[in-house]
Amino acid sequence: YSFGITRLNEKPIKIILLFEPQQGSYVKSLPIHSTQKILTDNKNGLKVQIRVIPSIELYQYLLGQASKVKIIFPANLASEVKKIHKQAGE
Repeated sequence: YSFGITRLNEKPIKIILLFEPQQGSYVKSLPIHSTQKILTDNKNGLKVQIRVIPSIELYQYLLGQASKVKIIFPANLASEVKKIHKQAGE
């Protein structure tokens, strides 16, 4: 359940992400994690679920996607990423 090389002794969490359509095509061809499951794939984008242990690599990935991904669940992960983006803009 690691995302990247960091190994933590925590429980994995369910994360739901919505990628914009163009980025969704990329994520379908090159999954972001072995636990990736496609929930929906339509004109609104690609919604996937992964089950991982949150790590710095996960945050770096999500921050690198910027506006190409929306964190649907969990809310606390979305809030944390939003906070980091805001701090970077200041």
